[in-house]
Amino acid sequence: MKRICTSILIVITLLSCLLLTSCTSVSSDDAEALINDFCSALAEDDYETAASYMHPICNLDANSLKSSIENMEKTLSIDFADGIELGDRTYWYKSANFNTNGIKGAYTALSMKHNISISGKDFVLETTVIGDKTGLMISTFRISANQSVNNNEA
Repeated sequence: MKRICTSILIVITLLSCLLLTSCTSVSSDDAEALINDFCSALAEDDYETAASYMHPICNLDANSLKSSIENMEKTLSIDFADGIELGDRTYWYKSANFNTNGIKGAYTALSMKHNISISGKDFVLETTVIGDKTGLMISTFRISANQSVNNNEA
């Protein structure tokens, strides 16, 4: 009986490892490059390209993204065409997950906060980059008033 339980645990462990390694790992450098590409597309009003960086769970097409960004620009009195200056990363958290948050299968998530500047104003950018069978994609992109973020949690 003990041998059967041990065998089952080994099989479960091996399957879990296989499932988790089938997802794309998210490095902070790759995530920041993706965020920079996304911000560049926004600055150029290229919503088709920007929307292609968003994870399918966001359910955003180019028109929906454009509407959200225009609302954000109006609310914050900014213009993404001025460019988004990505500053210091002030927070990050990486996790490995399976079948959660509406994502089927294994995935890794890297959540980050950066100090940013847009139109001469300072803000905090919160992002989450997902690595799964679709590749690396953004699932969260939120800008809020700069609140002296400096909590390097892991």
